[in-house]
Amino acid sequence: ETHSWTEIWKVDISPIFHLEYEGIPVILHKTGTRWYPTWHPWPGEVVELNISRPVGIKGQTLTIENSHLELRPGQKTTAASLRLSIKSSQGGQHTILLPSQAKLQEVIIKGKIQPVRQDARRVALPITPGHQNIEIKWLEARGMMTRYQSSAVDLGTRSVNASVDIYLPRSRWPLFVGGEQLVGPAVLFWSVLIIIVIVAFGLSKTGLTPLRFYKWLLLVIGVSMSNLAAGLLVAGWLIALELRKKAAILENQKFNLVQIGMAVLTIAAVGSLVFAISKGLLGHPDMNIIGNGSNSGLLRWYQDVSDHTLPQAWVVSIPMMAYRIAMLAWALWISFWLVGILKWGWQQCTAPTIWYSLPPKLRRNKKGTKIDPRGESGA
Repeated sequence: ETHSWTEIWKVDISPIFHLEYEGIPVILHKTGTRWYPTWHPWPGEVVELNISRPVGIKGQTLTIENSHLELRPGQKTTAASLRLSIKSSQGGQHTILLPSQAKLQEVIIKGKIQPVRQDARRVALPITPGHQNIEIKWLEARGMMTRYQSSAVDLGTRSVNASVDIYLPRSRWPLFVGGEQLVGPAVLFWSVLIIIVIVAFGLSKTGLTPLRFYKWLLLVIGVSMSNLAAGLLVAGWLIALELRKKAAILENQKFNLVQIGMAVLTIAAVGSLVFAISKGLLGHPDMNIIGNGSNSGLLRWYQDVSDHTLPQAWVVSIPMMAYRIAMLAWALWISFWLVGILKWGWQQCTAPTIWYSLPPKLRRNKKGTKIDPRGESGA
């Protein structure tokens, strides 16, 4: 008992403990960002502290916030990369299972390569409390095949925001894609093909052109593989050639304007066919693959909630050589067909004549009389 000094009481308590107190009020609750209860007692004043450790609630201590699997298949091997974003409330190890034919290349945690080994399919990842980004790279002893399915990777726990990317080689022609309960791409060419079949059948029944159903179908399918608008242009040109005979009743300038329009349309249609042939033989087929940022070279799938095993997607493709052979056969057919169509079109455009010569304009002399250059004059 003295008045020669004062006391300051502070309690620095770990977050895993719970503190309750009784007695004089707290002067300060925090020091900076830390909870740091502080008292300034007078002589004889008391503070009673009741400290307890709450029992932990049962549940997972690790959460995979998102995962991103990239697959780059080649002829004999597949290069795979898996990126994980993990939050954990305690340290330890978390084991994931790679595909059976996988050979681990490296593990990168927080931007640094870690000496992690592979035990059969198991890869034990060192986990620290808090947030960490992990990237795992491996090689699989399987290449691109007719039906290629994404790798079966077991993350060891449920996860959210799972995405799968498959990078198709330029040497493959994708035909069908899919994946169970996945938001991903769609090949819209097959729905367009149904419309093409219906339109080709309708045009063959109208009698607007001498083309039969199978010729319309082959023509539009081949052109639409490079550009659907080009197919519509060629179809419009053929219909215009058939309707050209109705222009025979026109005379002079109106008839000549029709002939000019037919010439321009013919050049555009033949140019579209030449472009379709060149792109078909040298380019890549346009299968109208869209959805989730996908295209003919990159297929992307997404799933919001997934089980221990990552969702699997698949793609059916064939070698690009099959497309090249099909387009070569189509190009040979279109060449012979075009010769006959141009002959028929020439007959259509030259009846009753190719061009009407316009009469020369009348000139006026100094007296205002119109003078015909052929020697006749008029008032």
